[in-house]
Amino acid sequence: MQRFIFFDCQVENNIMTRLILISFLIITLVSCKKSQPEGVMISIENNLGFTLDSVKLANDASNYNYGTILPGKNTAYIFFKSMPNVPAATADSANKKLFAGHYIPPNSYPLPMLANGKYTLQIYLDSTLFYLYGAKFIKN
Repeated sequence: MQRFIFFDCQVENNIMTRLILISFLIITLVSCKKSQPEGVMISIENNLGFTLDSVKLANDASNYNYGTILPGKNTAYIFFKSMPNVPAATADSANKKLFAGHYIPPNSYPLPMLANGKYTLQIYLDSTLFYLYGAKFIKN
């Protein structure tokens, strides 16, 4: 006599339950998006041949100090809710104040703001400027 083995209904229900739970978990993980905070993250890159101390963004209302930046190095990214789209920074170097970028007189007119995202402010030598140092934002 030949025997036929059938799956037990309980075993089939357990397999189906597991498949449904795994499918639900996968759908949940795929559909979850981490929301990015609204704002900008800015790092400063020193492309000069000397060390910069007490580096600050010129248009930063919080007056955050990025500290010392060695030649050819970058700082960590710092989060700001908003930042004017005017690439400018101040720093100290060998007991001398240094300005890099574009000077905009305060309260002269509404400034355009940077779009949300990550930016690097590069400070570099620019002989066409009166104060010799340029700055530009690069979106990462």
